[in-house]
Amino acid sequence: MDRGTYLPPMYAAYWKLGIRIPPPHFMSFGGVALVNGLPLGLCVLGLCMMDHETWTTSPLAVLLASAATTLGWGAAVATYYRAGRLRHRLPSWSSV
Repeated sequence: MDRGTYLPPMYAAYWKLGIRIPPPHFMSFGGVALVNGLPLGLCVLGLCMMDHETWTTSPLAVLLASAATTLGWGAAVATYYRAGRLRHRLPSWSSV
């Protein structure tokens, strides 16, 4: 397994900040989706809010775009890590 797969930079940063979360292969599907999707969704929200015309004419569309980005990217990354966990036959986090 590649180092970037079992130790993604974002998780290493969380651990250095003192945030105690398990490695992505050992997290639940929803946990991985949230940890990976939320930062991107917030970035999309911030970028859309910088465009004053879009934000004032259609705030609901901006919020929906941010939510769709969060859910879509989070689900894609969670699926990737779930497949890796099954492929490498990794145990549950509680048994490690």
